[in-house]
Amino acid sequence: MEGIFQTITAIDEASEISKKLDIPSKVFELETPLEILLKRDIKREGVPEGLRRPLGEELIARLYNLLKENPYPSAIKLNTEELSLEKCKKLIDESF
Repeated sequence: MEGIFQTITAIDEASEISKKLDIPSKVFELETPLEILLKRDIKREGVPEGLRRPLGEELIARLYNLLKENPYPSAIKLNTEELSLEKCKKLIDESF
């Protein structure tokens, strides 16, 4: 749910829907240092090609701090800087 960190009520709503439909669900939170997020922002698909603008340092820092100060209570943390993609996939698979 990209962008969900702007209002976490959508996470609660999605979790409730999944419970009603008896669909297993988990909340994962990606952890990455701010410096890495800022570097990734200018390398994202479409940015170097001029197809879209980067989000920018101010917005990324604000959202980063918002998440750090208000983590989702039951979120499973995945540090994408320390863990390989394969290890992240394995952790996700093992959580269900």
